[in-house]
This record gives sequence, structure tokens and C-alpha cells, in this order.
Amino acid sequence: MRAIMSVGINPDQPVSMRTITSMLQLLPARFHWAFANEDLLRAIPIGIPVKRGRRGVALHAMIKVVHRIGLHWPLLWLVGVSALARMLLRQSNAVAQSPAVLQLPFRIFIGFGAGSEEPLFMRYSAERSGTVLRLDQTSIESFAQWHRIGIGDALSALWYAVVTAKAAMAALPAVLASRDCDFLTFIGMRIADYSYMHAWFGWIKASHAANVEEVGFLAADTCAFAVSDRGLDPVFLQHGLLFFCLLPMCVRVEALNSDEADYFRQELPHAIISLPQPIARLKVHELTGLVLVASIYGEADYLAQINPFLQWAGSEKLRVCVRPHPREDCEFWRSRGFDSYLVVDDSDKDFFHALARLKPRLVISWFSTALADALDAGVIPVTVCQPGDRAVVDMPYPLFQRCLSWPQDSGVIAKLLSDNEYYEAILASLRKEIRGS
Repeated sequence: MRAIMSVGINPDQPVSMRTITSMLQLLPARFHWAFANEDLLRAIPIGIPVKRGRRGVALHAMIKVVHRIGLHWPLLWLVGVSALARMLLRQSNAVAQSPAVLQLPFRIFIGFGAGSEEPLFMRYSAERSGTVLRLDQTSIESFAQWHRIGIGDALSALWYAVVTAKAAMAALPAVLASRDCDFLTFIGMRIADYSYMHAWFGWIKASHAANVEEVGFLAADTCAFAVSDRGLDPVFLQHGLLFFCLLPMCVRVEALNSDEADYFRQELPHAIISLPQPIARLKVHELTGLVLVASIYGEADYLAQINPFLQWAGSEKLRVCVRPHPREDCEFWRSRGFDSYLVVDDSDKDFFHALARLKPRLVISWFSTALADALDAGVIPVTVCQPGDRAVVDMPYPLFQRCLSWPQDSGVIAKLLSDNEYYEAILASLRKEIRGS
């Protein structure tokens, strides 16, 4: 109850995702990995079930049964042992690398295949001299090429994970108690991953602590929490706009914008927060009549929110270029039949290169990081998200303050196409509360 009172929560009232994450962030850091389920934390405020795959549905059903008789922890131990056994077998697929490089001072970069990962890695590598060890948190083999976890270390880490998770659940604030089986399901889904990473970074800590300058990661996920819990120096290299979330105890955060930097300062008061170097802004007279759509990875029904805008763009004879999300299959755009005024173009290596080449008049999307990037570059962003959209409500970035909205601002958007002076005034109004603008 102490965590509830410290953030002023009334247990009888619905709570926001921001309140929930801030409340859980106040708990001991070693508990955080057990609660860092974005889907669950987003589902709690609106009282809906969590979407899970087949394995998650089956585990949740078993936990609900054994929880009634107090056998959920033995079940989670067995689940962890089974998953760890498969992970240890996968280690044999890794090609062993010479550990000699690890004797040098080095940094570790942990990715997961994000669309912006390559330029982030290049920038991180160029920041200063020295070796950067690159790992993929979705691939056991990328870790095992440097060190293979033994059975004893794996079971020891699993025991620690179970004990820590049990203590974390005992500290779960009362306002969240009704979702205890959901949290237990998440723990079961991640306990083997956490145990493996905890053991692997334990080896790094024991063998190479003096040589590790820091560990950079792109996602506040299980691997990052294991780094933090092992007492290494985690650095959050933000790769895209984020939802309110639990954060590892970072020593440094490279934020994308001043709005999210303020959020990090509130949640991680002891971390050093930095912002990227300002980029050269496009001038309004340089902009073409093109509209750039920054697509996202989502379901077709959600993506369809952009259809009314595309119909309007067609009636206005605007050229529309779609930059697909790296993870989408483009089926949504293929199903449109590729209207003559709309083309799909993924030829640029990153979004800023696309802006520099195409010089669009508008960038339109849902809640993509591209909207914030466009505003930084001097191009007016437009969102098709509607008021109350959960994806926007659950973000630290004030999207509706930094973008125009379709169709609410359709009259403004139409005038922007031909009036440069009006364009500069609207751009200035969207940027007016951005620190340093």
C-alpha cells in the first residue's frame, strides 16, 4: 500500500498506465523485470483481457487452475526449467568466437532488429574509440558465440528469478491484485529468458567487469533488466517513441526529443539524459507538393484510418509516397491496388534520408516516431489517430500537441499546400513548447 499512497492513488478509482508504471517503478529495481509487460500494463486501465499467443493462453489457463491451490510457483519453476533446457540446447548452434577481444575495454550494444537499429549502431560505434560487442537479444546464438551457460549456472539463475518474482508478487500493490494471474503468466513467459540473461551477464560481471564500459540497449525489455540487476552500466538508446513503461536503472539515456527526455528525468532522476544533435531543417520553399506516409506495423483495421485522407489526397491530385515499416508485409498497401497517385518507396536507408530526398510538404502517420522526426526537420506532421486513441494516451510524447489531426484540421491542411507564410506560422505553433526550438 505504501507504493499506492506515494503516488496518490485511490484504490477505488481506475488508474492510468502512467500511474501504474510510476507506481511499479518505485518498487525495488530487482522486481521490475517481473512486471514489465507493456501489453498487460496497457490493458489494466481499460479492464480488457491481454492478447496472447497459443502458448500464453495455455499457460494462463494452467496458472488460473494451480493458483487456487497455491502451486503456481512449482509450475513456474517447471516452465522455466523446460524453456531453459531448450535454450541451452540452442547454444550448440553458435559458432564460438575468441574471447580475446573481451579482454580490451569494450562496450556492448544489444539490438533486436528494429528498423532504426543499423544507423543507431553505427552512431554508437563512432562515438568514441574502442571495441563494441554487438548482440541480438532475440538470438541465444549471438550470446552463446562468446560464452555458453552451464546447467549449474542456469539453474542457479532460475532459482534467483523464482525467488525474486515471488517477492515481487508479494509487493504487488493492492490496486493491481485482481490481475495477479496475468502478471504470473508474464513471469512464466519470460522467466527462462531472464534467467539465461542473468547468468550470461553474471559471467560478464565476474570475468570482464573492469573491461565493460557500458551496455547499450534499444528496448526496456528482459535483457536490459538483467543487465541492470547484474550491476553493469545500462544505457538506453531510444530508437522510437515509447509507451509509458517500466525502466531499468539506467546510468544514461539518449532520448529522442525533449518531451520524452522530461519523462525520463522524472522516472530515472539519477540518470544522465541527453538529446540528439539538432538536425538541419528544411526550408518551406524547398518543400515539394508530395505527401509522405510513414507506415506502421499494425492490423489492417487500424491502418484503415488513413483511407479518408488518401481519398482526399487523390481528389486533390496530390502525389503520395508510402514509406513502409520495416516489419510490415505491405499487404495493406497492395490491397489498395496502388492507385496512380500513390507509390511505395523503401529505397532510403532511414527516415531522415527520405525527408532529405523527397522534401515532402506533409508527413502523415498514426503514432510513428517519424512524426516527431518530421517536426524536428521542419516538415508539418499529421496524425490520423483519433482523440482517445489508447496508443496516443499511453505515450509520454504529446502527439496531439505536436501534430495536426485528420480530419479535424482538414481546412488547415488544405491551406498549407499553397501558402508558405501560413505553413511557417503553423509549424512555429506546433514547435512553440519544444525546449530548445
